[in-house]
Amino acid sequence: GPGQLVSILLYWDWFMTPAINFGTFFNDLLIAGSSAERIFDLLDEVPEMQEPLAMPDLPVIKGHVQFENVSFQYGACHRKVLDDVSLEAQPGQLIALVGETGSGKSTIISLLSKFYRTGEGRILIDGIDINTISAKSLHRQVAMVMQANFLFSGSILENIRYGSPHVTLEEIQAAARELGCHTRFMAMKEGYETDVGERGQSLSLGERQLVCFTRALVTRPRLLLLDEATSALDPLTGLQVQRALSRLTQGRTTFIVTHRLSSIRHADQIFVVGKGKIIERGRHHELILMGGKYRELFYSSMPKARKHLESSAQTVTNLSAQDSSSDLADNGANDLAGQLMSDTPRDSGEPTSRPLNRHG
Repeated sequence: GPGQLVSILLYWDWFMTPAINFGTFFNDLLIAGSSAERIFDLLDEVPEMQEPLAMPDLPVIKGHVQFENVSFQYGACHRKVLDDVSLEAQPGQLIALVGETGSGKSTIISLLSKFYRTGEGRILIDGIDINTISAKSLHRQVAMVMQANFLFSGSILENIRYGSPHVTLEEIQAAARELGCHTRFMAMKEGYETDVGERGQSLSLGERQLVCFTRALVTRPRLLLLDEATSALDPLTGLQVQRALSRLTQGRTTFIVTHRLSSIRHADQIFVVGKGKIIERGRHHELILMGGKYRELFYSSMPKARKHLESSAQTVTNLSAQDSSSDLADNGANDLAGQLMSDTPRDSGEPTSRPLNRHG
């Protein structure tokens, strides 16, 4: 009868529900076991670069960096990524590394961070070989901002505190004010407590970079490393980030890798890297007048500057032909070099983006 049918259905449900739940649980258990296996494989991975436990700490540094005949190659690769590289940065200087993709610029940054051990030569910071000090003590005085920075799921405040958990809210806000992004953070829905989402997806690319710049500044590093930190930004966002960078680099030795050559025209030193070697070095106007690889790279990214140079050079040539006075020729060359510091002609009336200027 109907009662027997209802009883059968109830018994069937009582039997099948645990069976279905057991199947779901077993499936979840298999997934968790597979994930745990990958996690433990990662935890058991032995770092490529081992160092003794008793390595001395790096004392507080001023930021004097020297590369002495450094050569390096990755693993079993027979090609040298860097070949006999020598350079020097005085404390507080802005050093730009430029060159084509794959030339070895980022490797210089990685070696300076002690992510790898140099194959040949030495890297000195304040006269101390970094191979003789612990990597952890070096990293406490170094901050790095890269093109693709990782933000964890959580608030802006939590992400800025990552690596510096004891930093107070007041210190974070002071750093953000220095960079000019405090107002932007406060304008968000929940201010510094705004959730950034997984990998920072709820923030724009420019906002993610500003969070990373603030995270770098709160550590008050003596050495700042920027690897293509603005390359993926649109011009408007890039301008805001460029202004933040100008403040971030004040008073600290900075190495910047970039393809935006307009942003490093006021660098203290520019090193052009090609096939693992330093092929040119100097300031912006010196390298432009040298007529080498840097000028080629600069014009490929700044077509207006090339057109302006050709016009200005022709003017200098005409002036020199009309007047054999060496003073006139020198004045014309000096004027040309000065104009090369701008992205567009002086009287063009076109707006120019503000370059990275450590002097304000």
